[in-house]
Amino acid sequence: NLGCPYGAKRGTLEVQIPDAVAAGVEVVPNCRITRVTDGGAEGVIAPAQAGSRPGRHEPGEVRFRARVVVVAAGTLGSSALLLRSRLEGLSSACGKYVTLHPALTSFGRMPGPVRGYEGFPKLYYTDAFSESHGYYVETAFYFPFVTAKSLPGFGPDLKRFMRAYGNLACALTLVHDDAEERNRIRLVVGRAVLDYRLSEASKQAIV
Repeated sequence: NLGCPYGAKRGTLEVQIPDAVAAGVEVVPNCRITRVTDGGAEGVIAPAQAGSRPGRHEPGEVRFRARVVVVAAGTLGSSALLLRSRLEGLSSACGKYVTLHPALTSFGRMPGPVRGYEGFPKLYYTDAFSESHGYYVETAFYFPFVTAKSLPGFGPDLKRFMRAYGNLACALTLVHDDAEERNRIRLVVGRAVLDYRLSEASKQAIV
């Protein structure tokens, strides 16, 4: 959500996907995989949305055969897909022990201009408190919208904070939450639901 002022932080669409296509990989757009099977995957191809180009496959149900299937849909999506697939031999740990790095954003209003919106937003961090307090701290400055949603207050109070936008300094405290079995992803009527509670150690780290 920040982008890069120098255009150097290039994403998957600009780097990996063009390289993969050049190497012979076929990209299937608008496709949602619903189940991994022993020899491939099953899914549904939706019609192309307005402004996008359709792939070569017709919309509808689709099956793929593959010697190897790589599941890379993030913590929530990967766990839900594997649980939904009910593969034989799937680990009982699947979907459990979720860690989220709970974070606290802190702002300081400085007497002079900081202009944190210029240059790189996250230049420094310290892990000096990782072992003793269970967190690390990094500098973090965000564009106006992300800053506004992280600040306290509404209406006039929020406007007062945002008028000092150029004088704000920001730090992010990221907690090393432990992997606990109770923090898990489960399926409710086929949809992924995340159950997550902060441990006492994480609460103390945030405090």
